[in-house]
Amino acid sequence: GRKKLLILITDGQPQYQSWNYNISTKTLLKMNKKAVLKARRYANEIVVLSVGVDFWGNHVLKEVFGKSKVVSVRDMSDGGRILVNKFKLAVLDTLK
Repeated sequence: GRKKLLILITDGQPQYQSWNYNISTKTLLKMNKKAVLKARRYANEIVVLSVGVDFWGNHVLKEVFGKSKVVSVRDMSDGGRILVNKFKLAVLDTLK
């Protein structure tokens, strides 16, 4: 269909290696912002579930994805309920 829901579950710590070298956090943030722009072309709704992330991690996630897209939870049991509700709303919105 036309409407798509993208759910990203993260611990908030960007990590990536290229040719066995760690890439700097600044470069990772640029890469993430570019990837989010590409994802928005295909997915109407993006939900970022940050599980057990500290204040700084949430700040970085909100900078990359936007404040309204990031949902912070302590553990996955809370996150499961939130994801089910978001999915229900997305399905109901699609059926309208």
